[in-house]
Amino acid sequence: MIALYILPALLMVSVFIFVPIVLTGYYGLMDWSGIGSMTFIGLENYKELLVDKKFWDSVFHSFLLAVFSTASLVIYLLISMILDSKIKGSDFLRKVYLIPMLLSSVAIAQLWLKIYHPSNGMLNSF
Repeated sequence: MIALYILPALLMVSVFIFVPIVLTGYYGLMDWSGIGSMTFIGLENYKELLVDKKFWDSVFHSFLLAVFSTASLVIYLLISMILDSKIKGSDFLRKVYLIPMLLSSVAIAQLWLKIYHPSNGMLNSF
């Protein structure tokens, strides 16, 4: 009975994750332009991939993205822990950190109000 509750999620994961991964592997074994018939060429596409400089550059950049994304999350966690602490000056730091976020939201809101103004907005001039 409990398996029935898991079945919809399992179906979704299968359709949207596992099937595309399997099809990508299958299409990697074919010579196909996306239109017309496919020709089986085995591992030739993967051999070409391993000697392609652009592929290794993209792997390196993906690695850098993963490292710096993780590092930024750690930095954000440390900042939030400092802002949540009861140390001296944390109220001031909280205000200094949050005011730019609020001001940018207000500036964007004012910009859109001027664009959509009913009588003399920039959108109405078009």
